[in-house]
Amino acid sequence: MTSPTLAVAFSLATTVPVAAMGWIAGSLVERMTAAPILRAWTWRGVVGLDVAAALAVPVWLTPAPAAASHGASLAAVTVINLAAAGLAAPAAQGFSLLAPTATALTAAIGLGALAQLIRLVLTYRRGARLAGAATPLAEGRLPGFTALAHRLGVRPPPVLVSDHTATAVLVGLFRPVIVLPARLSDALDDDGLAAVCAHELAHLQRGDNWRVMADRVLQSIFWFNPFVAQSINRLAAVREEFCDAVALAGADQEHRRRYAATLIEALRLSAGPAQQPAFIRRKGPGYAMRLNAILHPAKRPSKTVVTGAAGLLCAAAASSFFVSAGFAQALGSASMASPPQVASQQSASQSPTKGAFDIMADKVASKGRMVIYEGSPSIKGEVTANVPVEIDGSPLPVGFYLNGMSISQIDRIEITFTDVVHLLHPSPNKPRLINIITKQG
Repeated sequence: MTSPTLAVAFSLATTVPVAAMGWIAGSLVERMTAAPILRAWTWRGVVGLDVAAALAVPVWLTPAPAAASHGASLAAVTVINLAAAGLAAPAAQGFSLLAPTATALTAAIGLGALAQLIRLVLTYRRGARLAGAATPLAEGRLPGFTALAHRLGVRPPPVLVSDHTATAVLVGLFRPVIVLPARLSDALDDDGLAAVCAHELAHLQRGDNWRVMADRVLQSIFWFNPFVAQSINRLAAVREEFCDAVALAGADQEHRRRYAATLIEALRLSAGPAQQPAFIRRKGPGYAMRLNAILHPAKRPSKTVVTGAAGLLCAAAASSFFVSAGFAQALGSASMASPPQVASQQSASQSPTKGAFDIMADKVASKGRMVIYEGSPSIKGEVTANVPVEIDGSPLPVGFYLNGMSISQIDRIEITFTDVVHLLHPSPNKPRLINIITKQG
């Protein structure tokens, strides 16, 4: 059985190469097209790959359910009692440094993630307090706001003004509100404020208040992985361009120039970090690409570009598949050398009697002096010095933990006895060699 700590450690480690490959694929797509919708879907897929990679290792390690045996001539459970034959002897179990190292690393990553999540909760609470202390925007400043919200298919949220924010933000998950900086509200005319609020309504239409929270939770969990942070930052930058495109749908060039001027003015007046999806982002890539997208909107991507982006994402997904499978295989091999759990934590039904091997299989057959166990075989017991146990015909490695082998790793088990074996008429017969054939062997 694989240690849960090892499984978590290997799962987290898997995300580093997978996130790196995804980041490369996303960067190549950004070179292929400036269309925000395709880039947004690409980066969303890249982030999804990171999560899938972390979950794939435990899935690979889950053994397939054993198929029911039809017409088997023997019981599925066979107990080879070496103690009765006078062959029992205690075996020394090697100690592996992998398990304690994985425990320490997992604990460090877990503490870092907890700190990041606490910080995220505090940020959310500051946003809630900001909205609670803000005052409503003066009536008549946004005459077409309600009509625009209905056109976008959202309920018009309250628009508030605060001296404690540097940029317009959408605050709240269940009852979102738009909070405008007082300096920005005083500096912009009604058309400029309408442009800012249209951008925030686009965030609300997309559900970005929930999306950003989910992204920040993921970034907090994978805080140790720089490629995850880079992918989420690129997704946030593309999200702003996408909301600009929604707010400017059908706008003429003059309206686009005024919108760009509003963005520059808001940037000039801003002096602090954003709390939520915001009209101005203080972190991440520069504004040149965003301003260019406002003044010169990207054309709809061609089928060739879409196919190329899909191909890159599929290539990253295939690479992630092989990486997670490789990590799972490495974890399965490492689990064999893991030290056994404390005996008091195991029930009598889970471990065999001292000096015995419990072998379970769907099919059992004999061939001369050999008995072969096939069909989801498993083995538990103590390795003794008197009965050699081999893996794929080779002696056990130092520190090998027999009970750590899972059903998914074993192809068959071959036991050689001192005399010819008759399954239907068993007789006292001592095992000479146990050979475990793995699926890689």
